[in-house]
Amino acid sequence: MSRNALGLVETKGLIAAVEATDAAAKASAVVITSVELTDAAFLTIKIEGEQGTIQAVVMGGTEAAKRVGNIVAVEMIPRPDEGLIPILPPRP
Repeated sequence: MSRNALGLVETKGLIAAVEATDAAAKASAVVITSVELTDAAFLTIKIEGEQGTIQAVVMGGTEAAKRVGNIVAVEMIPRPDEGLIPILPPRP
């Protein structure tokens, strides 16, 4: 699998998701692969990049989102298994 690391940030509400995505994109060379809207206004941001970078970017995005809204969950997967490919979006 060519994915180095996967970061996930789930927020409640659009404004927190926009803040988290903006902070992540500005922080380092990462790829925002998708932002998915789920039930009850939850948005999940999927970010890919190098392992150390993803950890820092996810934490920065989480802190930015907390200032304006609610964080539901945060996760970082260092080397996603091949079994996750069907549920991950294609790389842009």
